Amino acid sequence: MRTIWNGLGAEALLAFFIRQGLPISFVGGVKRNVTRIRSQMEVAMRLVYVAGVLGFLLGAVGGTTVASAEVLTLQASDGRFKIQGGFYPNYMVFLKGLDSSTIKTAWVDKEYYAVLDIHDGPEAGQSVIMTLKKSTDRSPQPEWCKTEGGEEFQGKGITCLNNSEGFTEQLRFKVKVKYADSEAALPAELKGRTWAEYPELPGRREFEELGKFDFHIVLE
Repeated sequence: MRTIWNGLGAEALLAFFIRQGLPISFVGGVKRNVTRIRSQMEVAMRLVYVAGVLGFLLGAVGGTTVASAEVLTLQASDGRFKIQGGFYPNYMVFLKGLDSSTIKTAWVDKEYYAVLDIHDGPEAGQSVIMTLKKSTDRSPQPEWCKTEGGEEFQGKGITCLNNSEGFTEQLRFKVKVKYADSEAALPAELKGRTWAEYPELPGRREFEELGKFDFHIVLE
């Protein structure tokens, strides 16, 4: 069958038909059909080639991850990054200097990834990867807090006090700190930082206070 699609083979086949005494009309019909089929096969092969090239290009594009996501950034004038209950990886992030009119509380419905970027103080330039703890009725996430300090300190620590409604000095998130290899789960715009890991996490000095920092939350 391969000779039918070859130009020389097609002519030889027609000559064979003539030598066998077949009618010229039959031979002419065969020639026209061979020519038509060969033309269709050539078009088909060109289409297959083009489709293959397009498939390769589309596959290459499809295999490239577009690492982009919606990111909520909270810019704090200062705050605290404190271990919760003395047990890693549970921490609390307290953010000060926020505009309370733009902040929604009790919205964390799953463990969103977050990145803390420190801009001032001894830890300037360091970042920490973490996930947010889910909000519950007993512990809304995030939550506005009033914490003790100075002359008012009564030994109750810096967790949110009861009856703190109306206080919008500090916004608190409960988080779980991650190691640097969790960077793979972050969008491209949050990668490439200088990652701090436990036990060398920022804020481990007096009062565990931080200078100016940004808190980026990856919303999916």
